[in-house]
Amino acid sequence: MAKIITNKSYQRKNAVKGSLLVVAALILSSCANTIPLTKTSSKQAPKQVVQPTPADAKALPALPKVKPAAPMAVDWQKIEKLANSYSYYKNHPEYFIKSQSAIDLTKDTSPIEMVEKSYAKAFGLTPSEARKRLTLQSISRGVIDALEQVLGDDLVEVYYVNNNPDEFQLGVTATHAVKASSYLYTFKDSAEQLTLPIYIYPISDKTKAQILQLMEKAHPEITKRYPNTQSIGYEPITNSVIVDLYFEPIKRPTPEQTYAIKEELTKLVGHPVTVETMTGQITVN
Repeated sequence: MAKIITNKSYQRKNAVKGSLLVVAALILSSCANTIPLTKTSSKQAPKQVVQPTPADAKALPALPKVKPAAPMAVDWQKIEKLANSYSYYKNHPEYFIKSQSAIDLTKDTSPIEMVEKSYAKAFGLTPSEARKRLTLQSISRGVIDALEQVLGDDLVEVYYVNNNPDEFQLGVTATHAVKASSYLYTFKDSAEQLTLPIYIYPISDKTKAQILQLMEKAHPEITKRYPNTQSIGYEPITNSVIVDLYFEPIKRPTPEQTYAIKEELTKLVGHPVTVETMTGQITVN
């Protein structure tokens, strides 16, 4: 049975690749020329049908024009004040628990060093940059809590952008009710004066609860149509539902067929869907 995963951004290293390009493109305004939906012949003008109006009929009052609500500006001062009040990072907690039960260690390598080397290799970083980013992840819980408290339901998901070698970032997928913005948060009690860039991307027309509800509702029908569904999850960078499907090698769909499945499931779920075909099945021990 397929598992529903609320956030798949941690599962795939490559999910963060190109994230800045994706979200930047979504924020940019676009323009398009308009054309009439129907063609009118230049030889014959369309007939105008005038409906008779009773003599005693009163004209209806014009309806007031309703302006769409302006996006909410992020109150960064409130977020910083809340984040500063938390004590997650004041004691500079270690980001890795020193447990050797599941790791085969050599005498010359500590668990922390192993994590740093693995993280640096995965994202093409220097050991010092990997250590800095892992530290930021371990002490940023207070910032995330502050963002969740201030933005409320308009915060869809928070994630780290790991693959940018020049800047480690905290990305926030938000609803359209929030204004796009960025902020550089400074950990004031940190001896190293660490900073964390935060980017707000208002790319979702639904809250996280609404998206999860749609996923739960569509789950039985997805697995009915595609019994080899491996997992269903949410990807915040693209604000899409990810459906992992397994096909036997001789039955793997073509790109055109995969696109058709994507369109079918997008209509079924009621939210953008990305389909990923897998070469192997997920096994649960």
